[in-house]
Order: sequence, then structure tokens, then C-alpha cells
Amino acid sequence: MRKWKPAWLAPFCTLAALCAQTTAGAQGSSAEAQRFGALMNAERSLNVGKVLSDGIKVHDRSGKTVDLHEAVKGPLTLLKFNPGCPPCVTVFKYLQAHVSQYTSTQGATLAVLVVESKDASDYVGEGAPATYTTPGKLEGSVLAGEITPSVFFFDKDLRLIERRAGLTTPESMLRYPQSP
Repeated sequence: MRKWKPAWLAPFCTLAALCAQTTAGAQGSSAEAQRFGALMNAERSLNVGKVLSDGIKVHDRSGKTVDLHEAVKGPLTLLKFNPGCPPCVTVFKYLQAHVSQYTSTQGATLAVLVVESKDASDYVGEGAPATYTTPGKLEGSVLAGEITPSVFFFDKDLRLIERRAGLTTPESMLRYPQSP
């Protein structure tokens, strides 16, 4: 008799192995592990409560420079990732496979922001959410932070209500927060 396995189990195990390899050096030093833990905690609360301001210039799929605040609407789930980050690409692929269901089940629109990139051509296509790129890291904005992937959850007024940094499972990482 064959046992049922959740569809996310194999990719999650692969991501866990990649994360273990990536952070192996940090775990060798308790000071580094503590620094990483502190960074994770700080990033989860960074800029929560602030509004996505005007003036964050990004490039849309066609390469045109747009103001991110004007290009999106809330409630919004925004995935920020770096193309050189294997877990980020895995979360993006999961999101791309589920984009059609997301708005109806989570009640939010989706957008993707690829940081440190000028080209979104690898991230567009059938089923892709709205995708933007920026050559920088967006320091000094509500989207600042070192850890990718990061998921930002904005309410209808584009106020940041929650932020998730690092990786758990794609399903839990992308689940829109419920009202208290």
C-alpha cells in the first residue's frame, strides 16, 4: 500500500538540505548562529505598520520604470527574492503554479519583486503574477532587509501588516494573515 505524501514534501526536503548546506558555516560558530537568529527576528518585524510609500522605482515586465505604489493595489502579497537564491526560486515556482487560486483563496493580489536584477524575462510567462525588478536592495524603504525570500503582506491601504523572512514551506510562507 502506497502512503500519501503532500505535494510540498519533496521540494521542502530539498530546500531544507540547501539551507543546511548554506548555513553550515554559521552553525559552526555559536556567535554566528546567534547573529543569524537575531537577524531573522529583526527582519520579521522590520517596518511592520508602515505604508508602502511613493517613490520606490522598479521596472515592470516590459522594462518600463514604474512607481511600485502606483503599480499595485491592496490587499497585496509581495514576494521579494534574489535570483541567486535557490529557495527563493523554489518559492517563486510554487507561487507561479498556484497564482490562479491565490486571490480567490487568500483574498489578496500577488506581485513578485526580483531584487538585484534588471531583467524579469526568466520570471514571466503564462500564469506568472505581476513581476517587477530592481537593480538594488531597496534599503531605506518599507521593503528593506537582507534576508530573501521575504514575503510582505499589505492591507487594502498598502500598510504592511506582516512580514515573513526566510523559508518555512511555500504554503505557510505565502498564506495571507487572518484578521484577529
